[in-house]
Amino acid sequence: NWVKEDGKLIAAGNRWIHLQSRAGSLRNLGLSEEGIYLALKDFATENCEDGSNYPDDKIREISGAAFNKFEATAPTPVVFFGDGKKIDTTIPEVPKEAIEGDWMIEMAHLVSDGTFIPVSFSRAQIKTILAASLDGKVEYPHHPDFHMKHWTMLISAHPEAGKGMSWNRIGKLALADYISKTGIGLPKSGYFSSGEHMIRYLSENFKGKNCLVYFDEMRELFDKGSATGSTLFKKLTALFDNTEGSAGSCANKGGDFDNISISFTGGFTLSSFSESATGKGGVGDGFLSRCLITYTGKVNHVGDWPDVEWSDVNTIAKKMFVRWQQIMNWVGEHENKPMILEETPDAKDLRESFMKTLAETGAKLSDAFPNSDFISRLNSHFKRDIILRAVFSDNTAMLINKAMVERSIVWAEHELVLRRT
Repeated sequence: NWVKEDGKLIAAGNRWIHLQSRAGSLRNLGLSEEGIYLALKDFATENCEDGSNYPDDKIREISGAAFNKFEATAPTPVVFFGDGKKIDTTIPEVPKEAIEGDWMIEMAHLVSDGTFIPVSFSRAQIKTILAASLDGKVEYPHHPDFHMKHWTMLISAHPEAGKGMSWNRIGKLALADYISKTGIGLPKSGYFSSGEHMIRYLSENFKGKNCLVYFDEMRELFDKGSATGSTLFKKLTALFDNTEGSAGSCANKGGDFDNISISFTGGFTLSSFSESATGKGGVGDGFLSRCLITYTGKVNHVGDWPDVEWSDVNTIAKKMFVRWQQIMNWVGEHENKPMILEETPDAKDLRESFMKTLAETGAKLSDAFPNSDFISRLNSHFKRDIILRAVFSDNTAMLINKAMVERSIVWAEHELVLRRT
């Protein structure tokens, strides 16, 4: 069933997901990694828009992942690090084009370049903070009740890979004034023990607030949430999907919540994530499908770190705040209704095409893995990524254009790869 979309060439923005969705079946047919690569390369040439020029390294990445990971019976190549725990060497890192083209990556480069902090970690922290400030203030076209809450998990192959340092440089320095000026609440992660305790704490201290919680070790959250009888995950998922609840929906012994928005960020090593997430619906319709993953497998820098040009960082932070003020002014002038961003016709066509392809891929994956839903909530995560690009870039009209959608497609495709892995 390798056919073109409606008899037409597969759009450039959809090439990766089509190739990836078929790579596992080739592995199961008994093809070698080189055989998978050659088959995918031929398919791209014959069936994809500008397929003959599709980057060879991307096809190599897909064929390598298919042979070593996806639906494969052969063991995954591993190395041993430090205490002898296995470290997976086949997990891909986010493609460069997925995180370029806006103010977020400009700031991330300023605080990360020349250090061992992955620029993707810094950008993920920036995204989470900016999204927290916009929750309830912006909306995607034709998506009522759209929210901007981000639950961000940074996962590294080994310790000391910049998870905590990325928060220190972004949350405590680069965007500290932005957090203060936009009124983001910063609850302490230690209060996230039982679900009822968390709700009471938030209701008493952060009612009406857009909040962001930083977990130095996110494993603690998972350990508490997985304890026998714990309602922590249940209450958190209620807060992800709603802003308020009655005693009958998300309360126990005074545990009501009212107009509270929660985003959070924190880090894992790969081994601690694997141990924490086991049995918690990692690709299902539960807690983890609401989370975003940013992964790095290596540290590329040794030696002294360069000084950060904080004046340049502050310049970008000020532009971000001015853009937030524009949105707040619009909301204030329109009876506190969220601003609905507009998208160009070609951006809309590309987005709808990708979402259709994503649904088809999800159906195929569900056939192969009946108890898993790899694409749950990925459409909404995809739209949030687009909105942040539109708002925080040299785009005074905050108009969603095709280039933004193209980058967000690459980002969403990679997020799906991480979910499968």
